[in-house]
Amino acid sequence: MRRLFLFAVWLQLSAQEYYPPEYHEFLESQGLDFTEKSLGLTLKEPEPKIFNRDDWLWAEENDAAAQRNTEALFFVLQNDMLRAREILEEIVDKSPHFFPARYNLGRVYLYYHLYKKAHIQFTFAQRLVPGYARNYYYLGKCYEGLGDPNSARHHYLLAYRHNPYDLSSLVAIGDMLYEKKDYSEASTIYQRALKYDDGYNDALTGMGKIDLAHGRYYSATLWFRSVNTANPYKREYHYYYGEAAFLARLYKLAGEQYSSILGYPQDAIFDKVSLSRIRLRLEQARRLSLQNTENE
Repeated sequence: MRRLFLFAVWLQLSAQEYYPPEYHEFLESQGLDFTEKSLGLTLKEPEPKIFNRDDWLWAEENDAAAQRNTEALFFVLQNDMLRAREILEEIVDKSPHFFPARYNLGRVYLYYHLYKKAHIQFTFAQRLVPGYARNYYYLGKCYEGLGDPNSARHHYLLAYRHNPYDLSSLVAIGDMLYEKKDYSEASTIYQRALKYDDGYNDALTGMGKIDLAHGRYYSATLWFRSVNTANPYKREYHYYYGEAAFLARLYKLAGEQYSSILGYPQDAIFDKVSLSRIRLRLEQARRLSLQNTENE
């Protein structure tokens, strides 16, 4: 059954060189990009009323809900997720059809690993704006957290169909396969993403993780070295780069990467690896780097 599903996924991803076959049909049927139309935007309105910045939804309207949403996002930027959650819950209670608050509250619930609560918010958001791809992506994250990988993959594919320019959904499928140690299938998905964008950071990180898992440590560092951190990337990159460099005996580089990941204590990588282990690795890398310097 699993092989059959993977084959179906591959068929959908391979159906057309750059975009799924339904995509152009879909755009023609809508006249405008469906996401923009659903958000109330038109080509005559260069300044959108709702816009996505760093995967949070901001609203430019002057009503109370939009203003409170902006206030909540300022708390998000300050990493005060508890206060942001309180404000967003208040907005949803008073203005249940205010789309940005539903979406943002779902993201805050994911931060707290409250997957059922997040699922409710993104499901409601999907009903409000059916064509918004990130709703499907985060529903995939909810199902992944709830231990339902088939539903997660299904929603990642829906997200990709709605916005084939956003490769994060492909990488999410690759990451799920990687966690299952299905490195061959994961590599296929990462390479598919790189075929569309050969500089896509999270796919490059994925390929590095696979080389690391296979014991090709120096080769893994070359993948990680090609990541451009001036562009968006998942912070787990620093941990895996550090591991590859440490095992390749590039201790100074390893120390730099371990130090970098410690600067993001809220990152999801710390659900997999303990803070104390990374600190221990950092000390080992520093000590071994110093020994190498003394022996030169």
